[in-house]
Amino acid sequence: MVYQFHDLERLIDEQKRVLFVNQVFDGDVDAYRRFVGSLSNCNTWKAAYQYMIHEFQQLSVNLLENSAATELSDIVFKKYNPLL
Repeated sequence: MVYQFHDLERLIDEQKRVLFVNQVFDGDVDAYRRFVGSLSNCNTWKAAYQYMIHEFQQLSVNLLENSAATELSDIVFKKYNPLL
């Protein structure tokens, strides 16, 4: 059986996008768009996770302490696990 990955932008509603831009990307909409665009090009959860961890480190965002970053990570996980 072949599963289609969800489009990441479709999984993030406007309210969540604003939350992520403000609390993860310090208000930088362009950084958020680059992040989502790059994640959309990842073919596996492993690649997406590695990219997220790298970017969060660059932003000094602690995934375990920043609830918005954790929520964003959960949404990205759902992209690669459409049955959840």
